[in-house]
Amino acid sequence: MKKVNKNGGVPCLRDNLLYTFDTGVYVSSLFDLYLLTMEKSYLNEAEKSLKWLYSLWKKGQFAAVDKPPEEKDWYHVPSVHLAKIAIALIKASKYLRDEKYMETALGLLDRYKPMQKEKGGFKINESSEAIMVHPHCYATEGFLYAYYASKRREFLEVAKKSSDWLCKMQNRDGSFYWWYDAEKEVEHMHRREKVKATDATAQATRIWNNSHTPSSQLFLQQISNSHFSWSRNTHKEPPIHKVSFRM
Repeated sequence: MKKVNKNGGVPCLRDNLLYTFDTGVYVSSLFDLYLLTMEKSYLNEAEKSLKWLYSLWKKGQFAAVDKPPEEKDWYHVPSVHLAKIAIALIKASKYLRDEKYMETALGLLDRYKPMQKEKGGFKINESSEAIMVHPHCYATEGFLYAYYASKRREFLEVAKKSSDWLCKMQNRDGSFYWWYDAEKEVEHMHRREKVKATDATAQATRIWNNSHTPSSQLFLQQISNSHFSWSRNTHKEPPIHKVSFRM
């Protein structure tokens, strides 16, 4: 909490910009801490950060950062990963007893829902057709959590479609490629399209564990050995065979 800006925004120590995504994850964790301890100080901190978040809410979406740099990457502009902020907002609606947070969460998800492509992957943002698995999983987590909270069937259908896309995209060794559908994008994205990455592997696993679609559950059983074998060979660490679902 010492690194949080006095207004409640969470900075990236690399560039000192305040990021709405990181702030949303921080707020979500504050509500979890409140649930465990019943300390009202966590609610106060959450409200402060939410106030900062709402200062960047314009035209039905959050800005990605407080001060966008001249040379922007995908995480400097509103992109699909921001759908995960809905988790913090839904928790705020419950613990702060204010329906405006739920209304914002549902509006945010309705905005990002059209970014899911026909086969199930989420394109990175409105100006690109490329899919990056890491933010794709963030968006899926937002829709899956929102389904359990709101029981809106269309959110479950989005999560199922996304989960099935992950099943199809994962490599036989358990990895994912960094980017998909990046053929027409800028050079550095296209160059990394066939680079294998580990950051989305755990995310995909917990999505499969909680989406409960027949295809994802069967796939999870089929690939568990190769999935963790690849992770072990890459990081030289013991595999984790059970992943908890915490958002």
